[in-house]
Amino acid sequence: MADPALAISSKSSSGGPGTLPVEVIIVQKPLKIEKDRVFVNPPMARIGSGASKLGSIRFVNETDDIIRLWLPNAHHYLDMKPEDLASPFVIEKGGQKDFNVKVSPEPGHYPYHVYCDAIGNGAEGHSEPHVTCP
Repeated sequence: MADPALAISSKSSSGGPGTLPVEVIIVQKPLKIEKDRVFVNPPMARIGSGASKLGSIRFVNETDDIIRLWLPNAHHYLDMKPEDLASPFVIEKGGQKDFNVKVSPEPGHYPYHVYCDAIGNGAEGHSEPHVTCP
């Protein structure tokens, strides 16, 4: 069976001339695959480098309830302090949250967590969703 997280395309936008690209990460509606599951699409966000480096990351909640987004090590690649990331961000049903990428993100592989009230469990990517730099 094909990976449902890859079967539905993600959205990305450039915002027009002179703006940096935005990676849009969709937390999708629940699917029944043996049990209710929510998938993050794309399951891996790439920050990139040079002219292709992202300017921001947008998380969009398409589930039927709130999600709690926890980015425990995002201070390595987002323009935020560790203390700003100590607690999950609550994103309402149909809502979105944008985060600005640092000018010089630190190379690495950074898992994050999305708890979905709609299924009472975490969202999935290939396994755990993550951000990678560059």
